[in-house]
Amino acid sequence: MRIGSAAAVPEGPARSPSGPLQPAETAGTLAALHAALNEYDPHFSYDYSVDSARPEVPDQPGLVAAVQDGDGKRWVTFKVFAGEIIAETIVHMEPPTTGPTSLSGHRTRSLPAAR
Repeated sequence: MRIGSAAAVPEGPARSPSGPLQPAETAGTLAALHAALNEYDPHFSYDYSVDSARPEVPDQPGLVAAVQDGDGKRWVTFKVFAGEIIAETIVHMEPPTTGPTSLSGHRTRSLPAAR
């Protein structure tokens, strides 16, 4: 299953054979999409939302990334969470002694400020 950008959503209301699509009719499809997104990746899990306004993404346990795409009428947010294997690795990592490091544990350097 492939999903296009939020801008690719057709304009106008979707209609079911018996009239306008009702919110309750979408629950099974949304749950199936969530299951499909999470079926094969042993390292990460994914959540998503579709909102009329761009939502804030609050910090949550295990959250490692969030991506948002919007078209002015709706915002799609995907959140990526560390799975058990990744979370255990992060918990057992030694903190850096001084200065910032990259995810690989290698020391990073600051770039000169833009002029």
